[in-house]
Amino acid sequence: MNHQVVAPRLADIWTCSWLLLDEDVAPAVQVSQDKLLCRLLETYAKLRQVDTLVVAMLDAVQKNQDQLSYSKTFPPVTLQRWSELVQSLPIGLAMEIWHRMLNKLQEQYQPEKPQLECTPACLEQMTTLLSLFLVHLKLWDVNITSPMATRVDQLMASTCSSVISPLLKLCLGTKQVDKYLHFSALHLCHTWCQLHMLSTHMKGSKHSNESVPNLGVNEEWWDFSLQYPDMSPGDWSTLCHKLATSKRIRYVLEMLCLQKVKMLRMLTRTSEQDTVKRRIENAINFVTVTCTTDEVNEHAWDGQVTSVTSNNYPTAHWYLLCSHIGLIAPVCTQHQLALLAHDLLQTVVSESCPKSSAGLVTRAMISADLLRSAPYLELLPMQEAMITAIISGLADTVNCRSTATVRLCVKVLQELSEDTHPESVITGPEEDTPPLSKAITSAVVTLQSLQKDVQKRCSVNQTKEQLQKMCSYFKVLKQVPLQCLSDVSSVRCVLGCLAVNYLLGASHSMSDCATAVLRTSLEVLRDVMTGQKKTSLWQTLDAAVTMKCLLLTCQQTQNMSQSTAVKDIYQDLMYHLLWSVVRSAEGTSTLPSYTTHLCQALQSLSKSAAPGDGHRLDWLFISAGCTLSAGLMVTQNKVKVPAAQADIITSCTRQLAVRVAAVVPSVDLPAVTTAMAAALRVQMADSQVGEDWTPRIERQVSSLQTMLTEIQDNLQSIRACLGFLKTVAGGVPKWQAVLPEEFGPTVYNLVVQLLLKIHSTNNKEAALSMDITDIVAEAEALLLIVCRCSQPEQFSTYIQGLQQHLDCDTSVCAALQLWQLVLREEWKDERRDSLNSIAPQLVLQLQVLLQKSSSKVTADDVIKQTVVPGLLTTAAILQFGQGSLPDQVAGATLHGCLSVQIQNQPGSTFAATFHATCRVITCLLLHHTKVARNAVPSLMACGRTLLVALVHEGRQDNGSVDSADVVLCAGDFGRLVAALVQKVDLTKTAAFLVAEYVNELQHGTLHPEVKKSLVPSVYLLLDVCGMHGSKLLVTALHPGLREIYKALHADYNRYHKYRGKV
Repeated sequence: MNHQVVAPRLADIWTCSWLLLDEDVAPAVQVSQDKLLCRLLETYAKLRQVDTLVVAMLDAVQKNQDQLSYSKTFPPVTLQRWSELVQSLPIGLAMEIWHRMLNKLQEQYQPEKPQLECTPACLEQMTTLLSLFLVHLKLWDVNITSPMATRVDQLMASTCSSVISPLLKLCLGTKQVDKYLHFSALHLCHTWCQLHMLSTHMKGSKHSNESVPNLGVNEEWWDFSLQYPDMSPGDWSTLCHKLATSKRIRYVLEMLCLQKVKMLRMLTRTSEQDTVKRRIENAINFVTVTCTTDEVNEHAWDGQVTSVTSNNYPTAHWYLLCSHIGLIAPVCTQHQLALLAHDLLQTVVSESCPKSSAGLVTRAMISADLLRSAPYLELLPMQEAMITAIISGLADTVNCRSTATVRLCVKVLQELSEDTHPESVITGPEEDTPPLSKAITSAVVTLQSLQKDVQKRCSVNQTKEQLQKMCSYFKVLKQVPLQCLSDVSSVRCVLGCLAVNYLLGASHSMSDCATAVLRTSLEVLRDVMTGQKKTSLWQTLDAAVTMKCLLLTCQQTQNMSQSTAVKDIYQDLMYHLLWSVVRSAEGTSTLPSYTTHLCQALQSLSKSAAPGDGHRLDWLFISAGCTLSAGLMVTQNKVKVPAAQADIITSCTRQLAVRVAAVVPSVDLPAVTTAMAAALRVQMADSQVGEDWTPRIERQVSSLQTMLTEIQDNLQSIRACLGFLKTVAGGVPKWQAVLPEEFGPTVYNLVVQLLLKIHSTNNKEAALSMDITDIVAEAEALLLIVCRCSQPEQFSTYIQGLQQHLDCDTSVCAALQLWQLVLREEWKDERRDSLNSIAPQLVLQLQVLLQKSSSKVTADDVIKQTVVPGLLTTAAILQFGQGSLPDQVAGATLHGCLSVQIQNQPGSTFAATFHATCRVITCLLLHHTKVARNAVPSLMACGRTLLVALVHEGRQDNGSVDSADVVLCAGDFGRLVAALVQKVDLTKTAAFLVAEYVNELQHGTLHPEVKKSLVPSVYLLLDVCGMHGSKLLVTALHPGLREIYKALHADYNRYHKYRGKV
């Protein structure tokens, strides 16, 4: 349909939906309205009619201005979709929409009288839409062309002269405060200030001092808040005095004030710095005069300026204050700093304010990086005041006997550090640590000693609450634009991750919160490391240690999907870590120094490891493993770096690999095994693997054999051991002399034994465990490596052993999984010949298994663990044995399909069985076409079974199977019919399937979605039937079914049958 027809209708729908927004609407109705508005925005975006949308919005406001009783704003979900829509606009179209909106606003004002042509509420809505549009535009870019930049400047000037200035004049002329009119003018002023500062910042050195406002001589705070044509400081002073009584308008005045402070710090001439400082102090005193946290409630305000009311003003004001603390702190007195520090800490750690958000103090901590317009050293007094509040004053006002509070204080102290390194187990505090960092370190030691005294009193609920606060902290950091992150932010991300790991280590029962915190923190670290911000080597290496520790913690959450997602993030982070290491090592000797310290710590600690040193050993070996993995990427030229840096990293990596290989600690830890695997990879790359590795390999093989007795208790150790053995097996052809005797067969048997236990039919707990998935993946990869590296005779022995497992009821499930794994690989020469020779026996054995499993009423778990894997294995053999499998053997697979009971199975089981059966028949058609053409009756019998089961389960009155599963099955059946029609001549037999379909329709009505997916395959069968088959159906069908068939055939002729020329 033409967009010119659609757009007006959408405009009407938009108008109705937007006008229905109400403050007191029910939550369910509000959610529905949000979804409708988002769908409309997406529709306008697809039609490329954003300009039409803006016109519709403005017209809706103007035509329905009498119904506007309060400020209508976008819901959060709609606002996010609006911002995405606006940001994707082309520059030319964006400026055209801007110009149209300005013209629309000018129509609402008569400068001659002066007066408004619309209601003040209508004006507020229009200015709000303009502000919302301008704030989300991406016009201020250093890459835009000069003509475009000139056009933007012209629109900025036009917005100021033709809209803002007349509105301010009208505000001065009104005797009473109009909450809509005055708010509209000031809100648009603030938006203009934001854009002007952004435009000035993007111009950089090209900016001229001529655009800096003239400050004048007035000492009041409002004389520099705005400078517009025909607006004197005295007029502005009068206006602000009149408006300050309204909380909503006062909030916009505070925003204007702080916005101008930032502009003055950016643009002020050197000769005017003293004058500017006095005005900044006056402005900040005005903003902070009502500073309080007693009424702060994070749920009271949605973050939009138009949503500020008298009730939520304290919350909005506190957010504004925290966001601009980088401007406020440098001009505060020591007493003011102490009070402010106490309020910030009290907001987070006080138990009397459970609804206060950790995001408040977070924005205060990071604001120096986001919004600072002065050197960072100006915030040192603020930092010192907060440290003083923690050490001396906090104990009197906050209950420091709570372990959770102590931990959070440690976190806040770590966030305040500008350049201190997290004190790890391999070094102490450096000698050149600044005084501030020493003070922080002292405070951390004091609080940690206090925490040890109350460690046993820590409750799970307290830990959970602090974890949730930390998760909020990381979410705030994640939303921060990357260009705003500085070195200090990077340090805080790393230290924050260490604090989270510290909390998780003290409470292993917090698995539900651990995953969310972990994933968010890893994503933040990835964003930081992918940016252009330099971080020191210590920070990046400690980040690697943190990531690995948190990854191990996440693996204990019994959640496969979360663990897999975090693992992917971790692998991605390793590459970014490498770049950070390379940047940090440039022109310095930091990397060799780090490697030396790490080697010394490994040697000393491993020789005399006490029972309580497990955590320290774990930390050291994780750090070593991460460093070796990063260094190996440089050694193998996977990442291009300068030659000098590559030589340094390669040398240190080799040195560390030798040290790790020489250390054999008395305790078995997963981190030790992982680090040894990394060291082995490094030495394998340099061809330096010696016979000293033989006893270490034997030890790991023996450890794996021991751990198989209790798999659930040794998941992490088993996974690390499998990873090590996988590294060893991968180098078998090259390092055959280093391997112990019978290494391949021994490892193969152990891995098969492990998989048999996991997949055992009688071991349901292991089969249902989420954490087992990673172990299975590692074991299967190791099994394939061993098979590839084996001799042909040994490989034949391996597959014969797998065949024997099919005869055992307890191991048949695992054997089927392993056969699918083997058949998916590409085997050549003798190994392929071995599989081809055993394939006929395997097919016949599988058919017997399927008939045996389906001979009686089969339990759901038996179908999932035996029947479905048996069918999939049969399909894999048909695909693998193309050209080598005898015809009579391939044809026997259809008998197995006919023996399977598909109908009356539960939802997921029905779908899995149906899909597996279709897979077998499709593989036969594609890879053994000759056999299929000679087995048409069997194919028709299989097709009838599938069709009857599909129609039976797809009825509306059948609730045993989800309709979505049946729709997927209908898609499988459609693809099967298409293959049948293409490969086999069904001219004489297709009519029987159509008759079966018509016969089943009389027993019930199909679900609409199922019918929609199934009917095309029936139409394909009617194409094959032709006129002869159609007449046969009319004659042979029961009189009661003829009407159903006639209706079907009429739809076929109307919607499907091809009537053109061939």
